[in-house]
Amino acid sequence: KMEVKEDKFNVFETLDMSKAIVESLGELDIDNFNNYMHKYVQMLKTFGKLIEIGFSDIDVKCKILKENQAKLAEKGEKVETLEQLLETEIKLGLGNVNGSNNKKKGFDKTSEYYTHIGSCRSTERLLRFMLLLLRIIQNMESNREESFSVCVRNAYDKELSRYHSFFLRNTVKGIFYLLPSRETFLANITNEWKDCTEEELYEMIKELIVNLEQATDYVTKFLKDRDHFELE
Repeated sequence: KMEVKEDKFNVFETLDMSKAIVESLGELDIDNFNNYMHKYVQMLKTFGKLIEIGFSDIDVKCKILKENQAKLAEKGEKVETLEQLLETEIKLGLGNVNGSNNKKKGFDKTSEYYTHIGSCRSTERLLRFMLLLLRIIQNMESNREESFSVCVRNAYDKELSRYHSFFLRNTVKGIFYLLPSRETFLANITNEWKDCTEEELYEMIKELIVNLEQATDYVTKFLKDRDHFELE
């Protein structure tokens, strides 16, 4: 298990986590995956309160994975990895259930899965989050003169805006004007530059990009190969 040393974003700890995640692709421990997601939620907290609230469902999705793992364990199903969890639910016909469409998928009120929120759907939402993060740090690294708000806005337009209504898109874009400056954000995640130099930080960001790319590619392929992918 990956140990979470502190409940705030730390670039060194996150980099170590990202390496461990890549090394375990194929046998992703659910707790480790959830801790990895939570660490990036901690990064969002440095963006400001409104952005943090906007992504509060990430921890909820992680909790769903853990709860579904526990439910299957009660039935005697050995589910230790994310892959096992998704495969097991797919076999049970739960791959596309989201808690509101379960009756249409064959699980009526008499079924124990009538309100079940599927792990595949939750993982897909987490994948969207990962792709957004990847795009943000790619934008930051590739154009160091670009403002932080532009980096985030461009990432949102590319990865998430198509899933949101016109009203929500405009609300979100208004929030971007409240984002901290690039200088403030980088200072926040480096303990006011006490932990590393700017050049050292960007070298770590490059490593984070490589590791996030591998993780997102893997999860995308896993879902696509099983026809449980709706991000097109």
